[in-house]
Amino acid sequence: MSLKTMNPVGSAANQIINAHNLMTNSGSTPLSFERPTPKSHKIVKPKTCFEILAEYYGYIIKRCKKPSQLKHARQTFQIITRILHFIGFLDLTELDREGAEQIANAYCYRPKNPDKYPELKGLQGFELIAKNESLKHPKQYITLTTAQGHVEKMSTFLNWAKSRGYVADNVFYKLSLKNGPKGKSVFPFNSKQLTAIFSMPDYIKHQYLHPYYYWLPILLRYTGARMNELCQLKKADIVLADGIYCIWIREGSDDQTVKTGKMRLVPLHDEILAKGFIEFVNSRTDVRLFPELPLVNGYYSHNASKWFARRREKLGVDFDRGVNGHSFRRSFINELKQKLVSMSLVENIVGHEHAEKVTKLPNELVNSIIGQEHNSESFDTYAEQYSPRILAPIINMIDASHTAHIRPYNLA
Repeated sequence: MSLKTMNPVGSAANQIINAHNLMTNSGSTPLSFERPTPKSHKIVKPKTCFEILAEYYGYIIKRCKKPSQLKHARQTFQIITRILHFIGFLDLTELDREGAEQIANAYCYRPKNPDKYPELKGLQGFELIAKNESLKHPKQYITLTTAQGHVEKMSTFLNWAKSRGYVADNVFYKLSLKNGPKGKSVFPFNSKQLTAIFSMPDYIKHQYLHPYYYWLPILLRYTGARMNELCQLKKADIVLADGIYCIWIREGSDDQTVKTGKMRLVPLHDEILAKGFIEFVNSRTDVRLFPELPLVNGYYSHNASKWFARRREKLGVDFDRGVNGHSFRRSFINELKQKLVSMSLVENIVGHEHAEKVTKLPNELVNSIIGQEHNSESFDTYAEQYSPRILAPIINMIDASHTAHIRPYNLA
């Protein structure tokens, strides 16, 4: 499979050689190692739960090799910090299984993004839960799937703490959240909603304050990519592979991340090309396609997500809290499922804010397009993804009728 980019890609081999030369130069710091100390001679100093977490955070940061891993490490630290606030005391050894179950049960009722609301901002633990429940209209809870994922991160943390002698037991081990509030899931857009989105005043007047006002909904509709993956795109990420224009979703720099850490090529739908996307890319003078989107809390999608939420609210009652920017991805996957994959092969589609995951789909073509790992050493380590020539016809089966009326970007 041939691959051409609009800008030359640096040689990884040269980087390795340079690093090797730096390490082997005379005068470099010699390697040093510490000998093991008998466990009976070690003294484990008492630490608060937050001090133990700080040490754990340092441990996982050192093991990070990719930008996406650093981002996940920061998120893990924040999640465990939230759970520790539920304990109410600082000594982790005083927490038993019953206490862990009480915390997990309450955590299911944690409101989503509480700092967005003045009445909840700054509150933690049980105080946050109690305040939200006292409201006439409590704020939306995190989903049970999200809560379960957070509890599992706490369990991983306690496993590490146990291995270091800070606790005797992992009281969160295999703690399952079977009961709890059913948080509202994110649903795919229906045809009526897609029609409304692509009939927004921006598209009707063909006037856009920023280029992403035009391109982001269209790219989300026809690529199945995550919003941040599109907002962080660079000019060099639009490539020609096997004669087909593709988006190269990858971890190309410290601020360019992919949720799964797996790069993939996504052929451009004919509708994207018809709107003049390649001409738009060629006209950009900045390294990034959308330099007007700053990096906020590790995401280039921060402002774009808020913009789309405001637009969505103006579209009326058909857009409730069950849909958001991630619904484009759900719609994309759902259409592929309806056209290529039998219902018996697709169990469900799950998404996350904290760990925005798509359920493992048995169909390998769908997995390859949306960037899902096969969970197979043979496929993920030794094999390349499907050729763009195979994927392009599949992507072009996504219905383009909702955007047919929109003029190409550069057409006045």
